Amino acid sequence: MARNDDVTLRDLAGADLPTLERLYRETPLRTPLPVGRFRGVTLARLRNAGARRPLFHLVEWFGFDLLSYGMDLGVPAWFFVKPRILLGEFDATGGRSRWRDTETYRLDYSRARLPGWVRRQLYDELKPLSADVLLGIGGINAGPGDGDHFFYAMVRATG
Repeated sequence: MARNDDVTLRDLAGADLPTLERLYRETPLRTPLPVGRFRGVTLARLRNAGARRPLFHLVEWFGFDLLSYGMDLGVPAWFFVKPRILLGEFDATGGRSRWRDTETYRLDYSRARLPGWVRRQLYDELKPLSADVLLGIGGINAGPGDGDHFFYAMVRATG
């Protein structure tokens, strides 16, 4: 695989789980977080107990496999289907990953305009590999092996 600065979506989409893990752990945290619109691609499901829980597996399949999704990091918020349908506003703060031995951006959803029980379940992480490609771990607000469910990529949207 290319150096981290040169990693493309094609590289990530073809990477196995150990390679994604290594990239996530070993890539230094870049600051500031890039701003702009990014399209999401689900890369790999993790093989832990939390990722296999039926309810979360179904919700994540619907939201991240069936629907198109992305982030507008200028807001910042997620979008699903169309970039103008923003929801899941978050604050991204650099710091220690909850799930891996690395520094990352932790996504906090406490300001999201969602029901409280939904907000309390949400937690994700995001690490820029370059200004145009970001690698993240999606899941729920729980510890390692329970909260970390899948790797995803965010690629800068053009046009």
